[in-house]
Amino acid sequence: MVTNPVTVTPAQLTQALLPAQALGTTATVNSQGTDLSQIMGICGTPLPSGAQFTAFELLQDSQTSQNLLEIIVDWSTAADAATVIANNRTAVDQSGSCSYTSNNETTKYEGDYSASPPSSCSNPGKYLDTQVFVTSSSLFSPGLISGFNVEVQCGTFTIAIQAVGAPGEGVDQGTADGYLSNAVGRFATTVR
Repeated sequence: MVTNPVTVTPAQLTQALLPAQALGTTATVNSQGTDLSQIMGICGTPLPSGAQFTAFELLQDSQTSQNLLEIIVDWSTAADAATVIANNRTAVDQSGSCSYTSNNETTKYEGDYSASPPSSCSNPGKYLDTQVFVTSSSLFSPGLISGFNVEVQCGTFTIAIQAVGAPGEGVDQGTADGYLSNAVGRFATTVR
């Protein structure tokens, strides 16, 4: 069991988040935080108790209709980091998909796609690449958006990207994997 050799604060993790321009020149930060209670596993799967710190943000680009959610979590051990991604994979793999509903939105995760951790991920471990569909029944934003959710374990950290957009907006697996590669690269140069 390897513990995290680097002491990291929520402020440092926040600095490691992608800038809004990573999504596009007209993108903005819609929300950002460090509250561990806001983090949950795919489809409500349980999280290990070893989460120490987190930073997350939601970027939105009104011109391209794309959204990018990034979450970085610092776990007390590499085993905890691996467990959260393994639990998320199990939630999807049990029937090929899983879903949950919250705040007038239903999020469905479907498929377990082959991919490799970005090269800048130190001590790579578990990895999950799955398609995501979000259906909103809100009066303000009804409809369907889709894209990919990609998660990687880098030692005692997990980095997750969920990139979605309106149909035809180009949020495919390659696009989401590119955002994850950028996020892991920024994390590696900022925190490590």
